[in-house]
Amino acid sequence: QVNDFGKQVANILIDLHRDSFQFPLLEGSLKRRVDFACWQVENLGVDFLGRERCCEFLRSETKDSAIKSFCLVHKDVRPENFMVLNNEIYLVDFESSGVGERAEDFNYLLTMGKYEHRDFSRVVVENYLADVKDKNFWQKNLIYSTLSVVEYAVWKWQTKGRQVKHQAENLIREYDN
Repeated sequence: QVNDFGKQVANILIDLHRDSFQFPLLEGSLKRRVDFACWQVENLGVDFLGRERCCEFLRSETKDSAIKSFCLVHKDVRPENFMVLNNEIYLVDFESSGVGERAEDFNYLLTMGKYEHRDFSRVVVENYLADVKDKNFWQKNLIYSTLSVVEYAVWKWQTKGRQVKHQAENLIREYDN
């Protein structure tokens, strides 16, 4: 079922991302998001494996970023947000959805998710990339995955008073340091 469901999920995301458009109000939003997240991590005392490298990477990769093409994104693609009904898969929980870049929808699957979801995630990404040609997909995904870890670290510190561990380790392991 992992292969069949993974292909169906990839097709759902392909359909969601199909139409791209210009959205001038969001130009520069990634850099602002990075600057704020890194500032919070540094000033709140949030610590995790690779924290300094994450912020250095994010700042260097977004200093000249000029995202010009956006699409609809779910922003919380994870196995828990799919429902199966009569062997059809449906994406649910659009609470976090909005406008963004395609690669942003793969953060959870590739970095934030549980290790036991790795096979499913691999099938989704392979099938997605077989249809959607994006030569910068992995670089963009690394940016968004790193930013997700940093933002999650801040959220966890502020709401629970705890540091992140597994997500930072996943990021380093998945992207080979």
